[in-house]
Amino acid sequence: MNRKPDKCGNCKLCTAKCSMSIPLYKYDEIRSGECINCMKCTSVCPNENISAETLPAISGTVAATAVAGLYYAGILTAVSDSAEESKVQVQNTTEAETNGIYTDGTYKGSGNGFRGKTEVTVTVENGVITDITVDSYKDDKEFFQKAKSSVISGIIKSQSTDVDAVSGATFSSNGIINAVKNALGEEIAEVTEPTAEQTKKHIKHTESATETAESVTEEVTGPGTEAPEVTITSDENSIASEISEQFADGVYTGTGNGFRGATNVTVTVENGEITDITVNSYSDDEQFFSRAENGVISSIIKSQSTNVDAVSGATFSSNGIKEAVADALGIEFTNPNSTQQRGHGGRHSH
Repeated sequence: MNRKPDKCGNCKLCTAKCSMSIPLYKYDEIRSGECINCMKCTSVCPNENISAETLPAISGTVAATAVAGLYYAGILTAVSDSAEESKVQVQNTTEAETNGIYTDGTYKGSGNGFRGKTEVTVTVENGVITDITVDSYKDDKEFFQKAKSSVISGIIKSQSTDVDAVSGATFSSNGIINAVKNALGEEIAEVTEPTAEQTKKHIKHTESATETAESVTEEVTGPGTEAPEVTITSDENSIASEISEQFADGVYTGTGNGFRGATNVTVTVENGEITDITVNSYSDDEQFFSRAENGVISSIIKSQSTNVDAVSGATFSSNGIKEAVADALGIEFTNPNSTQQRGHGGRHSH
């Protein structure tokens, strides 16, 4: 059996899967009499780094068999006992080296991701992490999958939870890492839940940028028409730096200012998440408000944040709904409606 050291990740899976417990990871070439050519080491290596030369093994076996026929039974017994003793010594050494890392078994653990808990199952065989399965997660699929594929392979390859988070999916990465740590009984040093101050700073920054952009680009075409929407896009790291605020369960009411007056809503929170938003009353024109209601409410529930885009053509009504939800949940929110112009030449438009 041949192994190239420059391609080896030192994961020790070859040794863990070896039927005879030969410490393959230690050597570049193995010609051990204990090898039974099960080929498990060649199939399990993630880098396809182990190759087999079966001819020497077959030749050696044939030669050994021919020579063995010439010996007396007493000598054969002595050789057999010596080989068995050697085998036990190799097994004991290998077990001490591999089983000393982790205890064999199947373990479950959880860690905090972007939007909630990530739960995993970790399998340990012969002291080595052989499999990590994600049981459940609450993060956005796009970002979580990005973190999952890299982090899990990194942990298995290095046999350690000390791996780098994936750029653009930091909180999802840390959720997986901490879930594995929790399963293995390791101390979780890094807290992935954001502070209230971080959330507050991000909300202020985003709303300030939105307000400025709308004041520069707003174009009112006449009575009955709202200013066009300004869309701001971002990835997982820039959306509140992956900050998702947890809310206390309950039913709350709040009020915000739309185009023509107050908008009142009821917000339902279950298991720390916004599950329903109901509009109790509003003062804006129905044709504009209904457009804002359909788009904004679904976006808030999906993102679990009031930091969502206004509906194009119904900006004032959208801002009124967002302010009402923020008021209900006790979130700081500056309504851009207070600084936006509502028309030109003394004419008001919605």
